[in-house]
Amino acid sequence: MRSQTGAVSALLLLSLPALLAALSLVVDVAVMVSTHGAARAAADMAALAACQELDLEALAGGNCRLDAGRAVQVARELALRNLSASLGEEAALSAAITAEAHNPSSDSPVRDRVTGRELTVPTVCVTVAVRTPALFLAAVLGRPEVRVHADASVVARGR
Repeated sequence: MRSQTGAVSALLLLSLPALLAALSLVVDVAVMVSTHGAARAAADMAALAACQELDLEALAGGNCRLDAGRAVQVARELALRNLSASLGEEAALSAAITAEAHNPSSDSPVRDRVTGRELTVPTVCVTVAVRTPALFLAAVLGRPEVRVHADASVVARGR
């Protein structure tokens, strides 16, 4: 019988590149999922906070309206702060954050430009797009980073 001690080493040597590629892909996907979760949380929290920026004069008159300028400002500030806390300041500053505050009515509805949904009540829409590095995808596809996108919409309702 012949000795097979070198066969295991040869098999390991031949399968090592595939194992490393699989490990890199798993790491890339994990980073993208984690980044998407942070972007989603930042968009959600920013939209929720911005929806509290009501036009108090209109509300006193029985009309629920957003202070659109203030709502957009609050949404952007909070999304940036949340991204900075979860992903780091560099990632947060390179993120694309858009916020829109709509004051439509049932008589004159507005379409959300991201979802295409018809809005008939005051709504804040926040979109966060973050670039995340890609190790394996950079080597295979030639793309050193992937853009992760999340959006959230919250409706303001007066009582």
